[in-house]
Amino acid sequence: MALCTAVQLLYLVLITPSCCARLDELDVVDGCIAFLQFASVVESVEDSKDEIYSDVQKRLPLTLDLMDEVAPTISSGKRGADDLNLPARVGCSMDTGDRALLTAVVQAYHGSTAVEEVIMSSATVATLCKCNDWQCEAEKSPRLKGGDSWSWDYSSYLETLGGCWDLSKKVLFQKFMVPHRCGFAPPRGTLHGRKSCQSAALAKFDESIAVTSIPPIMWNAGIRELIRPYLLLWRPLCLTNLSSNARKVIEEDLNGYSTKEMMELEIHLLKEVAKTYDILTSRGARVLVVSLASLIWEPDRNQERLQKWLPCMEQVNFRYVPKENIDVFTGNVFKAQGSVREYGEGIDPSPFYDVAKRECTDYMGLLDRVHPRNFTKGMDISAFLTSLS
Repeated sequence: MALCTAVQLLYLVLITPSCCARLDELDVVDGCIAFLQFASVVESVEDSKDEIYSDVQKRLPLTLDLMDEVAPTISSGKRGADDLNLPARVGCSMDTGDRALLTAVVQAYHGSTAVEEVIMSSATVATLCKCNDWQCEAEKSPRLKGGDSWSWDYSSYLETLGGCWDLSKKVLFQKFMVPHRCGFAPPRGTLHGRKSCQSAALAKFDESIAVTSIPPIMWNAGIRELIRPYLLLWRPLCLTNLSSNARKVIEEDLNGYSTKEMMELEIHLLKEVAKTYDILTSRGARVLVVSLASLIWEPDRNQERLQKWLPCMEQVNFRYVPKENIDVFTGNVFKAQGSVREYGEGIDPSPFYDVAKRECTDYMGLLDRVHPRNFTKGMDISAFLTSLS
């Protein structure tokens, strides 16, 4: 009977990360079975599940040792002049009738304001801020009357937001605030998608926008095609303490249970980012993945990434501070104080994050009570997202 070897597991984790992203809830045994089915090594994998499980238990330490040896080589190979991890397709075109509907996909309180501040610094970017809605977010617009990806009339959606954007600009920016509470009503939740409601919401959004005709307000402005680039921003687990909301949970947690729940949710959110990437790229979407850590501590690198990925967007400025009544307005209640570069310069990451290696070095007890299987998933998904960022 063919068995799942350490080398095959290593192949599954390191060589086929997109496959791992698709596996989602599968544990290492089921992942091994998926590999065997894919490789057609055995005729009836289910019959051999117990034997595979026993073999994996014996071989897993060897697999982890191999990963420790191979990972630094892979990592070091990514550093250098072309260390931008750019996707194959650029995010926009220079055609006069085209606009880039740039959608930043971000968790609330995970850096959405920082990425918008950088993007709005470009002279060719239009935001939704002039409609004076909270945090310049589409979902907060009373004109859309609530709803979610499954209930929006997308022609009306674009017509409504078209009244907020300066349609003469090449990049029309919006933050897509993913639903927070799967199984609850919108706007913060959704009754669709079960526990994968975030990636499901993005899939529904992209699928619907792709087949929506250009609305009159855009057509009359000379727009003939909307290109749909996506910027996926994710936060490494060791940066959790940078959030005032997270610090409040930790400070008020007397027995460690709330911190454990929070971090297991953080790991689940990373899984949703990876799943969103997998879904969008499988549809041929133009996707750029950005780590919050890299955004704030490698501003020059990310400026170059953004410019090369979006050639239709004029230069962004990481020292830019939004101007009141020009970029942002009273009703936006915009949270940023100072620039993204200044924010990064004001925090020494060395106690918990290695900027050169782009990896967490200390989780400061945040993951101590997390279930070992979830911990492993968190590490694997973080490595996968880092390889794209």
